[in-house]
Amino acid sequence: MNLPAGLPAWAYVIVSAMILAAQVVAALWINRKGEDRDMATRGEITNNHDKNLRDDLDDKNRSVLDAIERLRRDMNGEFATVNERIANNESNVNELRRELHDLRRSEQ
Repeated sequence: MNLPAGLPAWAYVIVSAMILAAQVVAALWINRKGEDRDMATRGEITNNHDKNLRDDLDDKNRSVLDAIERLRRDMNGEFATVNERIANNESNVNELRRELHDLRRSEQ
């Protein structure tokens, strides 16, 4: 950062202090977010919440399997749509070929 020449020394000190303060605040904020995430992870690992560990794992397993099933349904729907479009396009191509064949025949 280049400051204009001729500024008094106190202006440089104030700008430097503001930059330093911004960096300290950003570092503290990032550290706080990391601590919150670490506490949540630690709570999951130590199972220090009310739910039984087996029930907790079963719930997580069900949620993963549900997500996989939703994804599978979405993919099957997309594949069905693509297959339908391909079938329609093939039908259109065959129709155009018949029409072209009929036009060629009528010209002869």
